[in-house]
Amino acid sequence: MKKLFLFIVCFSFNFGISQIINIPDPAFKSLLINSSSSINTAFDCVNYNNYKIDINNNGEIEESEALLVCTLFINTPGIFDLTGIEFFSNLTFLGCFNNNVTNLDVSQLINLVQLFCGQNNLTNLDVSQNINLHLLACTNNNLTSLNVSQLTQLEGLNVRQNQLTILDISNLSNLKTAYFANNQINTFDFANTPMLEKVFCSNNQLTSLDFRSNPLFNELDCMNNPNLSDVNISNGTTQLFGPQTYYNQCWSGCPNLAKICADSNEMSALQTYLTSCGIDISSITFNTNCVLANEEFGLEEVAIYPNPAVDNVNITSNENIKTVELIDIQGRMLQSKTINKLNTNIDISGYINGDYFVKVTSDKAQSSYKLIKN
Repeated sequence: MKKLFLFIVCFSFNFGISQIINIPDPAFKSLLINSSSSINTAFDCVNYNNYKIDINNNGEIEESEALLVCTLFINTPGIFDLTGIEFFSNLTFLGCFNNNVTNLDVSQLINLVQLFCGQNNLTNLDVSQNINLHLLACTNNNLTSLNVSQLTQLEGLNVRQNQLTILDISNLSNLKTAYFANNQINTFDFANTPMLEKVFCSNNQLTSLDFRSNPLFNELDCMNNPNLSDVNISNGTTQLFGPQTYYNQCWSGCPNLAKICADSNEMSALQTYLTSCGIDISSITFNTNCVLANEEFGLEEVAIYPNPAVDNVNITSNENIKTVELIDIQGRMLQSKTINKLNTNIDISGYINGDYFVKVTSDKAQSSYKLIKN
């Protein structure tokens, strides 16, 4: 009986110990323990009120206590290690900025909707498991790579001031706003981001920018891209220039800018804007119909005719066409056809007059073209 009692006591003791989270960073642990109903550190999951995490006042954070927190702000320069954060698995919001963290493991925080981890010293950030993220901001870090391919719900992405040379956003079909400034990125593919509205990509190594597949796109800051030569903003939506924009930045610092495609109704405002920025527009070729037939920015020798059209539209290419999609100005797909041949046609007779986009996918590339329905 004594042996049985001793076993039960030892088991209970070990079980209790296992509930305590190991938090090796003393500054991080102190922040959590000192949270209270009067400090904006933690918020509960029920009423979103300021919350005291250490409910039992034992000077430790236990797993059961961590599960009651849905919002957490960690903003202390003396914090170097966030080990233990993985037990806060009900977090939907995590703000851990202005610290000195070099590695952040959020793989267990699968309920995260918003993650702010800027102003750290991060060299590694794995968000591949955080598929519910709608907003990710990891500015002012030392990231050289970032995989966001699994974040299909993402609407806002801010990676400003890192050391990225490439960033694949091809799966971010819900992306609306993107901040890529102050990196070393040389190319972006916006073909699969139909909801995109704003892009801030100054101070990179970009060679071209193409927004023809983004019918909602209306604001661009691309200053200080010394290799930028081609910009295509012909998407059927009037762009914002100058004081109307968020940053009101000129497109200066792009000495190799040679070709700009834009909608006819915004061409005058664009040229006035560029001139006000001190840019010599006489060396730039402007075009208003570059996204119609025989587009030179994407698939070679793709022809879409007639354009404008009333009912049937023919599509031909010297490459095998896999699929054709018809998309409206709001980014909604109206038709999708699997082709696997060099030519096809689509019927637009049932749609109202206006601007549409035809997305053509081949074995090698994908491009979108403006189509006018009369």
